[in-house]
Amino acid sequence: MRRKGTVTEADDDMAEAMYEALCDMTRMAGYVHYEISNFALPGCEAVHNSAYWDNSPYIGLGPGAHSFDGFRRSFNPSSLKDYIAAGGRGFGITEEESADSRFNDLLITRLRTRHGLHPDEVERLFGRSVRDFFTATAIPLISAGDLEISPSGAYVIPESCWLTSNSILLPFIRV
Repeated sequence: MRRKGTVTEADDDMAEAMYEALCDMTRMAGYVHYEISNFALPGCEAVHNSAYWDNSPYIGLGPGAHSFDGFRRSFNPSSLKDYIAAGGRGFGITEEESADSRFNDLLITRLRTRHGLHPDEVERLFGRSVRDFFTATAIPLISAGDLEISPSGAYVIPESCWLTSNSILLPFIRV
């Protein structure tokens, strides 16, 4: 529709204003903004997606389904024909994740939520202090208000910065 000229893409300022309006309206209606793109009434947060956000293992069944066992990610062929040809067994591609890759996944998914990333979780999963991973990078972001430490001690991106969270997360990514 954009290519045909029937709609015009909102500029960044308009997109930001619309996002802020959405956050305000849902909050006034009693919804909790618990993840960048998810709102729910208290106690009604999506259970389905929670495994992605808390690094839990999950299994995906069917064509195109993804699974994670805590160390490896795998996915089935997305084509129904290919999935059936494989007998619906096993996974198409499996990739072993390095500690850095698992940390990146945890960081990106946890900082997308209002719960954030707790240092104890990093230590439990990786046997290393969160300071080893990103404290030096976090200090200027905390000073700028782009990152906060919650009362529970978790690092969180404030809701007001979620729309630009990719630029906040980028310096933390380990390659």
